[in-house]
Amino acid sequence: MIKDEEFENPYGLPGPTKEEIRVLTLSKAMVERGNTVADIGCGTGGISVQAAGEVGEEGRVFAVDLNKRAVETTRTNAKKFGMESIIEVLHGEGFEILQSLPHLDATIVGGSGGHLREIIEASYEKLRDKGHMVVNCITMETCSGAFDALKEVFGNVDVTLVMIANGKDLDFSTIMISRNPVMIMRSIKAGIKGEK
Repeated sequence: MIKDEEFENPYGLPGPTKEEIRVLTLSKAMVERGNTVADIGCGTGGISVQAAGEVGEEGRVFAVDLNKRAVETTRTNAKKFGMESIIEVLHGEGFEILQSLPHLDATIVGGSGGHLREIIEASYEKLRDKGHMVVNCITMETCSGAFDALKEVFGNVDVTLVMIANGKDLDFSTIMISRNPVMIMRSIKAGIKGEK
């Protein structure tokens, strides 16, 4: 697992997704060697880089963001960690870019630019049979919208609330510093006859 502080972030963007959340997110998405994954709202590229390590040279990661600085930062991190041959970084609206991608094994959403439902619908169309969609959210509004849309589009959703605290050493003791709670939601695409 790559430590948070190892990622470049020259523009002070939010992120990277904290290492504990990256582990859980990739686990929920069932990312494995040879998979094709989309990371929508890639930010600094934390999820994309970590996913690239999981899919290996046999797989592909599409990192998408509307923010040009996020795209540049993700490219920088992909290069830093030797993943530029696995990660393709794309600039634009997630739901529009999803339509042009090949079939996916997993879609992970860390940011939607206000188009979460459209991203969920486009992901459903692109996911293979038994493909996983994972949405990470921290605001109540995003959590509510994600839950409703995932339930309606996929017909299933499981929810995990993650609350992490890390120890910080003081002179003679250690205190726990809490991080923002993150809601991780996952839906799995039901099988469709004839799809491969």
